[in-house]
Amino acid sequence: MRAVSLLVLLCCSLLEGQSVSVNDITLSHYEGRENQIQAEDPRTEPPATTSTQQSCQPDIHSVLREMSAALAELKVEQRHTTTAVSSMESRLRASESQVEELRKKVQEELKDLKTSLDNQVEILKMENQAQAVNQSDMEARFGSELEELKMKNDGKHL
Repeated sequence: MRAVSLLVLLCCSLLEGQSVSVNDITLSHYEGRENQIQAEDPRTEPPATTSTQQSCQPDIHSVLREMSAALAELKVEQRHTTTAVSSMESRLRASESQVEELRKKVQEELKDLKTSLDNQVEILKMENQAQAVNQSDMEARFGSELEELKMKNDGKHL
């Protein structure tokens, strides 16, 4: 963020002919003179020769080129990231709808299975009742036949 602010201030200063100070760096532009960069650090003496002043100008331009390249890279990365996020969002929405469909399908299958089991339980209950009635009939018939046999057997023994 600081680099972007510095870039904007440098551009404005170059175009409008103003003096701008950012932390320890001062950029001055005078009409008809070269750009000057001076460090406000008291330990460093300001550059005095025009060769030093002239060497600073290409440095500013190279810094601006580097910053422009870095900004372009960031824009490309942001575009790729935005595309990836959009792709992931659409995949997430598709997955969520699949999960919802599967949840509904499982609920329907559970309902059908419960109905089927309830029907089978009812059938088994009816079969059990029929067998119980059948068993009662058989016990009654066998009981009466047993009594007849006992009487016949008692009659033969006498």
